[in-house]
Amino acid sequence: MPADRLAPLSFGAIVTIAAAGCGGDASPYFGDVDRGPADTGTLTINVITEPQHLDPALGADNLSQQLVHALFEGLTTPHPRDLHAVQGVAHRWERSDDGRLYRFHLRPEARWSDGRQVVSRDFVYSWRRLVRPETGSMAAPDLHPVKNAERISQSLLRAARRDLEVRPLPGGPSGERLTAGEAVLVVEKPKDGQPGALIARFRDLPTFAAEAPPKDGAPAPIGFVDEADLGPGDVFLGVRATDDLTLDVELSRPTPYFLDLTSRSTLAPVREDVIERFEASGARDAWTRPENMVNNGPFVLSEWTFRYEITMKPNPHFWARDTIRLRKVSWLEIDSSFTAMNLFKTGELDAFGSSTTIPLKSREALQGKQDVRRFPLLMSYWYDVNTRIPPFDDARVRRALDLAIDKPALVEHILRGGGLVAAHHVPEITGGGYAEALAADRAAGKDPFADRAFAPERARALLAEAGHPVERDGEELRARGFPAVEVLYNAEDDAHRSIAVAIQDMWRRELGVLVRLRGEEWKVMLDEVQSGHFQIARGGWVGDFNHPHTFLETFRSSSPQNATGWSDPAFDAALERAAREPDPQESMRLYRLAERLAVDGTGRIPLFFSAGVTLVKPWVKGYHANGQVLDLVRWTWIDPSWRDHPGDELASPAVELPPPGRLSAGW
Repeated sequence: MPADRLAPLSFGAIVTIAAAGCGGDASPYFGDVDRGPADTGTLTINVITEPQHLDPALGADNLSQQLVHALFEGLTTPHPRDLHAVQGVAHRWERSDDGRLYRFHLRPEARWSDGRQVVSRDFVYSWRRLVRPETGSMAAPDLHPVKNAERISQSLLRAARRDLEVRPLPGGPSGERLTAGEAVLVVEKPKDGQPGALIARFRDLPTFAAEAPPKDGAPAPIGFVDEADLGPGDVFLGVRATDDLTLDVELSRPTPYFLDLTSRSTLAPVREDVIERFEASGARDAWTRPENMVNNGPFVLSEWTFRYEITMKPNPHFWARDTIRLRKVSWLEIDSSFTAMNLFKTGELDAFGSSTTIPLKSREALQGKQDVRRFPLLMSYWYDVNTRIPPFDDARVRRALDLAIDKPALVEHILRGGGLVAAHHVPEITGGGYAEALAADRAAGKDPFADRAFAPERARALLAEAGHPVERDGEELRARGFPAVEVLYNAEDDAHRSIAVAIQDMWRRELGVLVRLRGEEWKVMLDEVQSGHFQIARGGWVGDFNHPHTFLETFRSSSPQNATGWSDPAFDAALERAAREPDPQESMRLYRLAERLAVDGTGRIPLFFSAGVTLVKPWVKGYHANGQVLDLVRWTWIDPSWRDHPGDELASPAVELPPPGRLSAGW
C-alpha cells in the first residue's frame, strides 16, 4: 500500500498492562469470555482513526483500504486466508499466450446498492478516473501495467480538444494539423519563452483502437500547441467494454501479479453518475457520506460519527448477500492501544483489528493466551528523507544517518523482538522468488546489503567528507555546521515516538546531530509528507501484493508514493527491465539490482520488517489477520456456540476463479 500508501500501523503504546489484565489469573484467555458475545450479529472491531478517504481511487492508505474492501468489490477480491485472487464481480476470464491481453466476464447478478446492474462500463470509467491526473490518486501506479496508463497519469499522453494547427519547430516545416480527439504525446512541457508544449503524434494505442501501428523508435516532435488545447488522455487507456458484461484489458507488458492488482480496493468500480453529480456541485467528497454513497460491495455505509465510529450493514443488493452472516460491523476509532486492550478485555471489542497491535511491553505477559494471534507482515518500516533540501541533498549525509542507527538494539529493546532488522527495503518473506534469491545469495556469501550494518565510525567519516566533521564538545559530540533535524511521525501510537526517541539518542550520541521530534495526526502527517513539508518522516509500506515490485515501485522518480525527491534513471531502468523480463530468475536478479540502487541512494532509511500480533475473541470465526493487514470482514461471523465448535470456518466459501481460457492475439 500510497505513501504510498503509508500504513498507519500501530506498534503498540509503550505501557505496561496491570497484572490483573495480562495473565495474572489462570485463564487461558486475556479477555473476558464468560459472558460470550454481546450481540451475535454484530462485529465490533478497531480501525484506530479516521480514514483518509472512502473513495476507492483516493483511499490508497492501509487504513482506508480496510473499509473500502467492505464497501466495494473489484473484478476479483482477495481470499481472506492467503490473499490470492478469487471471484469478485468477474466469474471467469481469458488470457492471451503472451500474458498481455485479458478478457473478464462479469456476473449478471452483480448489483449496486441502489439495485442497478454493475456493468463493464463502470470499470472503464473507474480505471480511467484512477489514472486521470486531475483525480490526484496516489494509487495510479496500480494501473501502470495497463497499456498507456503511466503516460496518462503523468499528463504526457493527451487528446486534442479541437481541430487545430501546430506551431512549427524553429526552421521546421509548417502545415501540421491535429484533429479533435487525436492522440498527442507531450515531449516537453511548456517552459519560459517556449511557444507552448512540444508534442508528437502518438500511435502506440491499444490494439482495439484500430489506429495505425506503432512506429519504431521514439515519436518525432512536430511542433508546439497551447496546453489548454490538450484534453485528458485517459480515453487511450488499454481497457474497453465490448458489451455490458465483457471487459477487455491490454497490458503494456506481461504482469504475473495482475490478478492481485484487480483485487486491490483501488481498482474497484465507482458510479459515474454519482461521482460526476457531486463533482459538478463542488462537493467532490460528499458522495462518500452514508446518505449519498452508492457502492457494490458486501456492506453499505449506515452511519459515520466523526472520530468515533463507522457503522456498516449488509448490502441488500450484493450478489452474494445470502452468504453474509453479520448484521452489523462497528468500526471503532480508538487511537490508544491501551484503551483498546481494556475494551477488548471487558468484551466491548470483538477484535483488536489488524492495524492495531498489542502494546509491546504486554507481549511477554500474553504468551500462550488463546485469543492472541501472531502473523507475518509484508511490511517495511523506514524513514523518508527529503533529499530536495540541504543537508539531506548529499547522499553521504543520508548514508551516515543510516549507518549510525543501531537497528539490532532498536528491534530488541524498543520492538521487544517484534520485527526483523532491515538493511534493505523488500521484506525477506516476499514471494515471486525474492525470498529464495535472498537465501541463495546469503548461502553463497554474496549478501549485497551486508555493508549496511551499524557502523558509527564509517558514519562519522561520511559526515566529515560531506563537510561536517564530528568533533568532541566536552562530554558530547557535535557535527560541525550541521543544523538541527526534525523527525515527523504520526502520533496515534506512542511506539512511533519511542522509535523516534531511540534514533534521536543514537544520532546525538554517535554523530553529534541534534534532533527535535514532531508528532502529528495521521492525516496531517500524510499531507505534510506529500506536500514536501518535512525533513525526515516516519514511513512504511504494506505490500499490495506478494511481489517485490509493490515495494520498489514506490522508489521510482515518477511514483506519487515517492515523496523523498530521490530519483535515479539507472534505478528506473532496472525496475522497468525487471518488470518486463519473462524469465523469473533473471527478473528477480534485476529486481535485486534495482533494490541495491535504491539502498545506495538512501532516499529512505530502512529500519525493520514487521510482524503482527493481535487479539481476537474465540467466538469470532472466519477472521484471518494477514500480511497486508486487511480485515476482510465479509467472511467473518459470530458463533454463539463457539465452545462446542472449535473450528474457524469462513462465513461462506470463497469462490475460486476457474483457470483462464485462451484468448487469441486477434481478440
